[in-house]
Amino acid sequence: MIDYDIESNGVQPYNGKRAFMYIFGDDDGNVVTLYPGKDDEEIQRWFDRAKVEGIRAWNSSFDRSFGELGGYDLPGDGLWYDGMVVAHAIDERRSVALKNVSSSLFGEQAADLQRQVHAWLTAERARRKKEAKENGTELIEPDYSDVPLEIMEPYGREDVILTRKVSEQYDPVIEANEDLKGVIEFERKVFDAKYAVEKRGLPVDRDGYAKLELEVVENLEAMEDRIEALAAEAGVEDFNPRSTPQVIAALKARGADLSYMSQKDGKLSADKENLEAVDDELAAAILEFRSEFKVLSTYVRPYIHRHYSTQLRAWKEAFVAPDGRIHATYRQIGARTGRMSCADPNIQNQPRDDLRLRYNVRAEPGMKLVGADLSNIEMRLFAVYAGEGALIDAVRQNKDIHTMTAEALGITDRERAGGYIETARQRGKTCKFSVIYGGGVRTIRRQQRCSQDHAKLLKRRYYDAYPEVKRLQNRIEYALHDRGYIQTMWGRRMRVDPRDAFKAVNYLVQGTAAEILKDALIACHEEGLPVVALIHDEILCHCPEDEAEHVKERLEFHMTRAAREGGKLWDAAAGEPIVPLEAEGEIMDRWSDSKDPAFVPRWAKETA
Repeated sequence: MIDYDIESNGVQPYNGKRAFMYIFGDDDGNVVTLYPGKDDEEIQRWFDRAKVEGIRAWNSSFDRSFGELGGYDLPGDGLWYDGMVVAHAIDERRSVALKNVSSSLFGEQAADLQRQVHAWLTAERARRKKEAKENGTELIEPDYSDVPLEIMEPYGREDVILTRKVSEQYDPVIEANEDLKGVIEFERKVFDAKYAVEKRGLPVDRDGYAKLELEVVENLEAMEDRIEALAAEAGVEDFNPRSTPQVIAALKARGADLSYMSQKDGKLSADKENLEAVDDELAAAILEFRSEFKVLSTYVRPYIHRHYSTQLRAWKEAFVAPDGRIHATYRQIGARTGRMSCADPNIQNQPRDDLRLRYNVRAEPGMKLVGADLSNIEMRLFAVYAGEGALIDAVRQNKDIHTMTAEALGITDRERAGGYIETARQRGKTCKFSVIYGGGVRTIRRQQRCSQDHAKLLKRRYYDAYPEVKRLQNRIEYALHDRGYIQTMWGRRMRVDPRDAFKAVNYLVQGTAAEILKDALIACHEEGLPVVALIHDEILCHCPEDEAEHVKERLEFHMTRAAREGGKLWDAAAGEPIVPLEAEGEIMDRWSDSKDPAFVPRWAKETA
C-alpha cells in the first residue's frame, strides 16, 4: 500500500490552487518528499506503483483531486483507501482529524509541527501587513507554499507516517469484525462515486448570482426600513435588529407575548426558535431579514467574490470556478450517522424553498438537469423501525401522516401575525417530530404556543395514537443499556450514552436514510449516470437532452432499489417491500423547475 499526501497553496483545486509538495510512503518504511516541475517523473512512478499496490490518504478526495489537476495519471476507482473514513467507521463519536486520532491511539501529541507552520504564517502576515501599510501597497496573504521547506517538509512527512501508523493499528480491528469490514467496503465504493460528483461540478449561472446580489441588497434595505417602522410604532428609535437586548425591549414595548420564549444564561434569547414562538409582526420581520441576509452572505456573495475564511485564516476564491461550475466538497462522513455534508459551498443547506437560488442552477445548452428525491424517506424508515402499527399501515397506504397526526392530536389551523395561516398539517408535523425525536414538553409548548398541561396532553395523545413509537424508544433505550450502541441495516454502529437515548432514534433513521442514498449513488456511478449534486435525499444529474428520459428512468430505479428484491427493505417471506420507496424523477432546464416551472426571479424579469 502506498501512503500519500500533498501540500498546496490553497484548498480549491478546481479554482486554480495547486500542490507544491507530494509525499509518498511504502510498506518498507520509505518516505519521500517530491516537488512538481522538478520531480515529475518520480512522482508519476509512485502513482504507477499505487495502481498495483493501492493508495491511501487521509481525506483522500482532496489529495486525489490535486494530483489529477497537477497533470499526473493517478490510480482509478477501487484502488483508493481513506484513513479518515475508516477512523469514523471504527468510532464515530470523536474527531477524525489525523492528529487527534493519532493522539488518542498512541498518547502522542503530533501538533507541534502544525503549530510551527501556523506560527510562521502569523508572523509573516504581520510582517507583510506592516510592509504594505508603509508602502501603500496591497497585502498579499502568505500561504503554505511560502513557508520555508525546513518547516514544511517535516510537517508534510508526518501526515504520511501517521496515516500508516494509525492504519496498521486499525487493520486487525477491521478483520475481526465482519459488520465493520462491510461498512468500510461500502464506503470505499461511495468514495469513488462522490469523487466523480465533485469532479464534474454543478453547472450554474454566474451572471444570475451577480444580478441576484443586487436584488437581495435592495430587499434588505426595504426590510430594515419596515423593521424600524414597526419598532417606532412602539416608541423605540434607533433600533438595531441585530441587538438581542433591543429586540427583546422592542417586542415588550409592542406588547408581544414573550411567555413561550426560553432563556439562555438567565436571559431571554432572540434566536430563531424563540422568535418563531412570538406572534408579532416585528418578530416575523426580523426573522425575514435574517433569512435574507444569510442568502446574501452565505449563498450569493461567496459564490462570485473572493472571500476570507476566518477558520482557515486564508482567502478563498469564488465558489463558481472558471469552468462555470461549482465543485463543492462532499464530506463523505459529515455526521456521526454517516450522513454526508457539504462545503465550499454547502449546496445541501441552501433554503429548499428559495427558488431564486435554485433558478441559478441551470443546464448548459443542449443539456438537461435530471433530479429525483426520496419521498418522505425519514418517516418511512421510522415506520420500519417502529414495526407493525398504525404508522406503518399509513405509510403502506400512502396516507398523509402529518394530517393524520394533527387529527389524532386535535390540532387545528392557527392564524399568525400578519394574517399568515399555520396549517394544522404543519403544526401536526412539527409536534410529531418533536415527540419521536425526543423533544420535551417545553419544546412542544413553545412550538405549539400552548400551556404546559396542553403540551403534555398532545404528547400523550401521540403515544395513544401510535403506541409502536413508544415501544421503539424503549427498545432503543434497552439496547443502549445492554450493548452500548445501535446498528443500522447496513451494519453501521453508533454508540450513544443511555442518558441520551432520545437522540438515538434520530441517529438510526438519519443513518439509514444516508445509506440508502449512498447505495443509490454507488449504483448510479457504476452505470455511468452523470451525477452532479447530492442534496440529502436528492440526486441531481446533468446529461445531453436526448438522454434525459433514460437517465430519469435509471435514476428512479437506483434510488428505490433498497425496497426491491434483494434490497435491505425487502421482506423475502412476504415477497414484498417492508415499505415502498418512491422517487419521482424530473427533467429540468433549471433546478427551480422542480418546485415551480413558471418561476422567474425579479431580476430576470427586469432584464428580459
